[in-house]
Amino acid sequence: MIAYMHWLDAPDGDTCATSPTLRQIRDYNCEDCRSTRQLLTWLRQRCAGVPVSRDARPNHSSRSSRRSEKKTVQAHSELQQSLAEAGQKQLELFQEAQDKSSLEALACELAQQLELCREWTGNLEAALSFMQSTASTSVEELHQLDQQNECLVQDTTVSVSACQGHSLKEERELSSAELQELLQADDTHVLDKQLQEAEQCRMKLEETVAALRHDALQLQASVALHRATKELQEELASALERKEATTRSGDELLVEIRQWGHKVRPEDSAFRDSRHPPSSPVQKGEHNLSLESLEHEVQVAEEALLEDLSAKLAAREKRVQFLASRWLHRRLGSPECIESRLQKQNAICARQREFRRMVDAAEEQGSNKQPGPVIRVGRVPQERKLLKTWSADVDIDAGTNVVAGGYGGQESVSSIRVNVNVDPDSFK
Repeated sequence: MIAYMHWLDAPDGDTCATSPTLRQIRDYNCEDCRSTRQLLTWLRQRCAGVPVSRDARPNHSSRSSRRSEKKTVQAHSELQQSLAEAGQKQLELFQEAQDKSSLEALACELAQQLELCREWTGNLEAALSFMQSTASTSVEELHQLDQQNECLVQDTTVSVSACQGHSLKEERELSSAELQELLQADDTHVLDKQLQEAEQCRMKLEETVAALRHDALQLQASVALHRATKELQEELASALERKEATTRSGDELLVEIRQWGHKVRPEDSAFRDSRHPPSSPVQKGEHNLSLESLEHEVQVAEEALLEDLSAKLAAREKRVQFLASRWLHRRLGSPECIESRLQKQNAICARQREFRRMVDAAEEQGSNKQPGPVIRVGRVPQERKLLKTWSADVDIDAGTNVVAGGYGGQESVSSIRVNVNVDPDSFK
């Protein structure tokens, strides 16, 4: 190994023919192999028990042998030391090579990181300026969004009744103009006519509600009858199928009885009784009893079937009534709602009659006085709907007549509320 390391450091040839170092290494290896083979054969012969003759050695003096031994020991120690030094040098060289490669890789990584850092630092300034510009624009957009949100909130609060407000405004303007004309005309016959038309509308509404109820009941009854007829047809078909099945089973039983009767011996009395009809009164009575029991069983079965059918029909009728009531509730509303509407309409008519009576009484009391100026106290919504309320707040001085009224025909006002702030001493 030492010679090989020296040859690696300073080669004196490429092959054994040209390099004495390689030739020496080859001779050493051949001698080592030969001695190793001799040692192997000697060990095998010793293990087998074969006597081994030692080779004759030249007789040297003790001094020469000791000197040779010392030289060999010294050479061996030098060889070990040189081997250790060579191994240490090789390890150091290997470590240096590894350290060098790691340092080179680390230097490359540091150079790359330095370039990346330079790029990042170069881009940070542009990014900072861009972020500042975007921040300013985002602040402006946020301010605009806040303004738009406030506008949307205002629009949502107002837009709920915006369309209705415009339509009601137009209708109230028209109705106020017509009401002003009526108040200036001071025609009491118009109020009577409007009251009569409102009463007629109420009567028509009641008639339509009653007709709708009658139609709904008829529809409910027709649906229930149709379903009941279908169910009865199905039950009759099933009963016919059962009857056919029972007749078939009875025929099969009769065939089996006849087959068993042929197999029974003729000497058997039961067989004779079954072959011949009953002739004695006792046999006839037993036969009649058996027939009566069979008829009773058939009657009981029919009653049970009828009870089952009646129960099913009752359940179907309840189901049809429930579905019809649900349909009516969806189509017309609940009965409570209809009744409440009628009650409110009656209350409206009663209030209108009471108001008319009070107006007539006031006109009778003030017939001898000079009429004061007539003012308009409110606007009546001219809509084709019911259950609306008209109210107005008016300040009235002494000598002023208060007149209120509504439109007739298809339009109707449910109630009129007038809050009058006057002096009780000067106003009558």
